[in-house]
Amino acid sequence: MAGNSRQTPPLTRYWRRSKLPAYSLALVLPMLLFYEIGIIFVHHTMQAKHGYRWSDTSDWLIRRFMGGLLGLVGWHGFFMSGVLIAAVLVVWQVASRRSWEVRLGTLLAMLAESVLLATALALLAVLVLDPLLRPMGMSKSLPFLESERFREIVFSVGSGVYEEFVFRFVGVSVLAFIVTGVFGVKWRTGAVVGIVVSALLFAWMHYVGSVAWTFTWSSFISRAVAGAFFGLVFVHRGFGIAAGTHVMYNLLCDLFYVLFV
Repeated sequence: MAGNSRQTPPLTRYWRRSKLPAYSLALVLPMLLFYEIGIIFVHHTMQAKHGYRWSDTSDWLIRRFMGGLLGLVGWHGFFMSGVLIAAVLVVWQVASRRSWEVRLGTLLAMLAESVLLATALALLAVLVLDPLLRPMGMSKSLPFLESERFREIVFSVGSGVYEEFVFRFVGVSVLAFIVTGVFGVKWRTGAVVGIVVSALLFAWMHYVGSVAWTFTWSSFISRAVAGAFFGLVFVHRGFGIAAGTHVMYNLLCDLFYVLFV
């Protein structure tokens, strides 16, 4: 077995290892901690200046939607959403009966892959989607530009992780399971249906909440395309890289608007 492992090409070993739940947990956990700690300072600042309010659609999703789910099982508290994600990944790792060993080189490669995938999506948005959708009228409502830079970073990290958990880890998986179970189709077909439906739900969610974006078909389509992209990454590369890609894409968008808008 050891000899066969050494004969396996390094890229193949990385491809398999990076999809393991232990690596998803190791990659996502620092992002969860950053968000959960950072949001305390963000909400404290907002309460002092404006009075407490739910300030972002992604925050609404995290606190209201996930908080409601957790309330059904009696889980309450500020950090419970993050604890839920970590607990699910731990259970998944235990059920897989795989080694808990996490190699730093693999984690760094996963982070680099997330940056590359995020860059590819950003280029798709700028070079393809924007020219195609601009005649339809892009929304000029950019709430995060009116906020403090730290708040933007906190929400970019939090929304990347939590939205991937809700729409891809849960959404795509559950929808694929239902489709394959009810219609008896192959898992690949169920996964495609899950990716499409979750992408549409992901796009629609941006237009609900206390500070929703202004709806335009162009912005809805671009978000649906991004959701489908993240869905493909999740299916083929796992939750960790999907969440990492989403976080890096959000940060790239923040950087783009800082530099050019």
